[in-house]
Amino acid sequence: MRTKYGSSPSASKQDLDDDKRKGRGRYVYKTNRFALLRDVFIAAYKRSAQLYADFQLPPGHPALFKMKYREQFRRLVSRVIKGAFTSEQAAVLIKEKSLDIAGSDRAKFIEYVNTELRCLHEGNFGRFWIRPEEFKVWKEQGTL
Repeated sequence: MRTKYGSSPSASKQDLDDDKRKGRGRYVYKTNRFALLRDVFIAAYKRSAQLYADFQLPPGHPALFKMKYREQFRRLVSRVIKGAFTSEQAAVLIKEKSLDIAGSDRAKFIEYVNTELRCLHEGNFGRFWIRPEEFKVWKEQGTL
């Protein structure tokens, strides 16, 4: 779809190369017709809003899965770190503990625990009731 000035509505400063952008800028300056600039701005704004919406979680939807198994997550991650388990030992323990989880949730539970272990850092390990010394030992071991 094109506007009456021949521009594409999805065009924005990022989408245009310098020659096209400068040419359109000169057109607006010479003709004193700002409709083209308005079209480009609106298209860029819509594109930006769409990109922003893609990264947002829908409001009002709590993470029911995480809430349902939060105590199991905390205990399991805490045990892996406090025990300074290796990757292989952690995988065995996670698989063993996941047998207590309903069959439909088991794969998601395993994936979530593995993700939490991979994403653990100095700023969030306290969520699992781990002391700094325990985390440091686990991190220095280079597991997961």
